[in-house]
Amino acid sequence: MTVGLIEPDRPWGAAPIIFRVAADAHLACCVLICPLFGASGVQMAFGRLISWIVLLGVPAVCLVVAVLALAGRIDLETMWIVFYLVLGAVFLHAAQRVRWDEMKR
Repeated sequence: MTVGLIEPDRPWGAAPIIFRVAADAHLACCVLICPLFGASGVQMAFGRLISWIVLLGVPAVCLVVAVLALAGRIDLETMWIVFYLVLGAVFLHAAQRVRWDEMKR
């Protein structure tokens, strides 16, 4: 992926100057980070661990905040309590769908 930028002194439609930012970042990742994890199986396991931490961590925080707000420990408007409950439910549903997809393999 490349990022383009049009020079300010040229009119619109002029050829963009292309920076290879993403390609250089990918090369640095492959050279510096990938050897630390070794085989691709370890990388997949590490990626799944991070995914599960996010999929279960976000609803845990949301539900704790909603419960604390309902108990009166923190002062939140009703809109934010509903938002946290919906966000927690969405992430729990996503975790359930990911688990079903993993079981099908």
